[in-house]
Amino acid sequence: MGLAASAQEPYVNTAGLNVVVLGGGDTAMDCVRTALRHGARQVTCAYRRDEANMPGSKKEVKKRPRRGGAL
Repeated sequence: MGLAASAQEPYVNTAGLNVVVLGGGDTAMDCVRTALRHGARQVTCAYRRDEANMPGSKKEVKKRPRRGGAL
């Protein structure tokens, strides 16, 4: 889906899609949860280091849904 296609929607519609979120900070964790709430089939958070070294707060990483939200 390109940016032009999503301009017709009030938000980017992730329903039924596989989504990849890049990064390991608090904003990335927010994006994972938001994509799942909007109906994404699977959300993968890609981060170049391990979970212990993610810059996001431990609270935000723990809030990441285990079902449908892979790291």
